[in-house]
Amino acid sequence: MAKFKIGDQVTWVGGRPEKMTYGKTYEVVSFNEPFVHVISDEGKTEGWVSSCFELAPTYQGPVRTKTVTTKEVVSGRYGVIRVGSVCEGNVSVSFEGKIYYSAIELRAAAATLLEIAEALDQ
Repeated sequence: MAKFKIGDQVTWVGGRPEKMTYGKTYEVVSFNEPFVHVISDEGKTEGWVSSCFELAPTYQGPVRTKTVTTKEVVSGRYGVIRVGSVCEGNVSVSFEGKIYYSAIELRAAAATLLEIAEALDQ
């Protein structure tokens, strides 16, 4: 994966301060590993080794978008378990309409019930 892409904001951390200003942010106009091309302080397109730049930190104001992962119980049939509706932290669950279950079916049902219980605990 490329270190930079066209349009990225980068900060100069390299040498030759007569053409670039240490700590100043520049926009990448082209990138061909290992070279980054930006518009220098002199207004010319200059090519530099990519190690002379770091991605500039993006502005972060007082409000940030927070991604939260939540679990939800979805109605349906899961093996021998039928999951119904969820109401006020409770869920309707029933077994398939047969009398006898194998050990494999019971273990799968137990895993399904445990997963439902953990989702309800959130």
